[in-house]
Amino acid sequence: MLWEYWTVTSPQGCPFFNDTYNEQLLNGYNTLRFDVPSNHPTASLLEEEGFVIYTKDEGHELFRIKEIYESHGDQMLKTIACEPSATQDLMDKVMRPAIYPSQTLTMVVKAILALTGWELGESFYDGIITAEFNDYPTALEALHSVIAQFDVEIEFKVEFDGLKIDKKIINLYEKRGEETKKIMEYGGNLLGLTRNINTNQLRTAMIAVGKDDGDGNKITIAGLDITVPEPYAIVGDTIIDENALEKWCPDGNHREGVFKDDNAQSPLELYKNTLAELKKYNKPQTTYDVSVAMLEQLTGYEFMKISIGDTIRVKDTTFAPPLYLDARVLEKETSLTENDKGRIVLGEFVLLKVKPITAVQQMQRKIMFFEDDWNRALKEAEEAKQKAEEIEDNVVYKTEIYSTKGNTFKNGAVDTILMAVVYKGKDNITDTLPASAFIWRKKDKNGVIDTAWGNANMGVGKSVAISSAQVASRATFECDIDIA
Repeated sequence: MLWEYWTVTSPQGCPFFNDTYNEQLLNGYNTLRFDVPSNHPTASLLEEEGFVIYTKDEGHELFRIKEIYESHGDQMLKTIACEPSATQDLMDKVMRPAIYPSQTLTMVVKAILALTGWELGESFYDGIITAEFNDYPTALEALHSVIAQFDVEIEFKVEFDGLKIDKKIINLYEKRGEETKKIMEYGGNLLGLTRNINTNQLRTAMIAVGKDDGDGNKITIAGLDITVPEPYAIVGDTIIDENALEKWCPDGNHREGVFKDDNAQSPLELYKNTLAELKKYNKPQTTYDVSVAMLEQLTGYEFMKISIGDTIRVKDTTFAPPLYLDARVLEKETSLTENDKGRIVLGEFVLLKVKPITAVQQMQRKIMFFEDDWNRALKEAEEAKQKAEEIEDNVVYKTEIYSTKGNTFKNGAVDTILMAVVYKGKDNITDTLPASAFIWRKKDKNGVIDTAWGNANMGVGKSVAISSAQVASRATFECDIDIA
């Protein structure tokens, strides 16, 4: 390349569009994809194995171009697909067989990163560990195997000295993101929630199997002299859960599982890791599939911005009892050129138990005590209320339509949900309207109304699903609101 780096946000550079920036919490593996005009004078600088610098609020990220698709026809397009530069840099270096006994995590990671061009930045943990590499792993494989012992969350960033990259940094966090107070609520930005309860992996006993101790024997917990918390117990090489046995095994026979631990250095460490594993599977596994609307990039919704790793709250009162969950943002997709394009993937759900607050209960009793006095005051305020309602009736109504997956679809692949949001003045009154109030209309590329489609979607309510089968070449969708 003529330029060592291509900056995706440079206003003097080649214009770009259809960009998708995908962040993943798992292993910090982010991807970038965008289009440029293939006939632009600087488009030729985007070559295989070239570099792209992506700038965001949190700093700069360095990507390597791995795939290029170029098409000439009605549109002259060059599509660029990138992965983190660190991925290839660390895969190009192989670790020779070595053992690092009783060293800090920082020392081991620095040894792994030697000669890769990357250096360790932040590291939340600096305790003593033992690491061993026997099978000639790449530096990337070695790094993943070490940080997997601590559930580390990783981030790749670059720092500049003027226009030159000064440092390529890997940060290790115990937990990325923040504990936010943002709520995804059904009927609003939470489009749907499915709960699945599965007992296929339920275990009431876990057999602990350690690695070779160097003398040809496996590390085991058999004979380990330790006080085990109730309701757990050690029986030979197995940890059992007596409460789970009583609850889930009416025949009195344990549901056994095997936990193979290649990291534990002693029977005590093997016991702790196996007990933690049993606690994961001594109850049914509950998973949640959620669909959310990405609103943070829309004007007026900037306050809804969330970052990778953030913990948010999910609320669905249509369940019985109402469902409240904490969840983390495991994946996030955004675009610099299309503000209405984006999505998030949630995981690591934690079920919350909401109990009545004593202070609220006391206030409810106090309200009941003074109810008669307040009713008299309410009657005297009727005239003022009627005047206020007359003023409200003159407030302008407004309808906005949002698409969950953007407004532009390539190669006819249409798959989105359109949502109508109705405002009376500044107030969102969408959820106060009946489904019959939303009158959806479709026009073809010539502006002709599709009456059959309108009849088929009569009364569907505030949202309607759109697929490729409903769009021939081009279509425009509108929504009228019938305010009774």
